[in-house]
Amino acid sequence: MTVKSNPNTALTYISLALAQYLDTATLDGVVEAIKSTNLASTAEETAPGNTTWTYKLGGSWAKALDDVLMPDIITPPATLRNFVAVIGASGSTVTLTWTAKAYIAAYTVDTTAGQPIKWTGTLQLTGSPVRS
Repeated sequence: MTVKSNPNTALTYISLALAQYLDTATLDGVVEAIKSTNLASTAEETAPGNTTWTYKLGGSWAKALDDVLMPDIITPPATLRNFVAVIGASGSTVTLTWTAKAYIAAYTVDTTAGQPIKWTGTLQLTGSPVRS
């Protein structure tokens, strides 16, 4: 059975629920490939390394959203932020929590003439999430 994303995804950065500002939200978990060879190698070999986590977001811009994201771009926080992603339909969800392990790494506001104001951003997530 296909589970449609909206309203089955709830994302919270600091204490701001992001759902009303989102058209797109993509979680990326990428495992680094560590390249190695030894005297017995006949070709390059790889082993899994650390995972890099990012959440790419975008949608309709609003001042309430900007009030949370823009200060973190102007002056990146010394203490990382909380981020929680709840994914899935009621009764069948996965919760990913990064406690004091998130920051906004990119933030773009698109003010193209004659178009609705849109935003995109990337949350950089450090370390592994607590999954429940």
